[in-house]
Amino acid sequence: MSRAREEHVARRGLVAGLGKDLSRRARSRCELCGQPGALQVVEVAPIPEEPVTEAALLVFGSCSDLLSGPGALDKRLKREGPESLRFLLESVWSDTAPVQVVVVRLLRRLQEKGHSWAGEPLESVWLDEERETWISSSDS
Repeated sequence: MSRAREEHVARRGLVAGLGKDLSRRARSRCELCGQPGALQVVEVAPIPEEPVTEAALLVFGSCSDLLSGPGALDKRLKREGPESLRFLLESVWSDTAPVQVVVVRLLRRLQEKGHSWAGEPLESVWLDEERETWISSSDS
């Protein structure tokens, strides 16, 4: 096995190891949509050198798909429509930093795509300088 592959496998193991703590934090529900079920650990960009719960989310499969890359939001919108993302209007108020970072990124992208409802909470949610910097640090 190549060194890069070994490192990738080792990192996946470390990320998966965050699941127990994230499950407690999330009460075994998706931190974005609130669904119970098969949940996955997803790191929030920019990815820290070592996996930590402060830069990770526990998400349901369809939310994980939503975070899988730049075209994922467009695919979801095409497949299920913007109404399928209304849960973001509530999760933007999360006290959990990685949740709020991901949600604000998604809402801003939705707003850029012409979905005015996505901008409404962005006008009233308060973000400290650290979170705003984190949000702006990646297009993920």
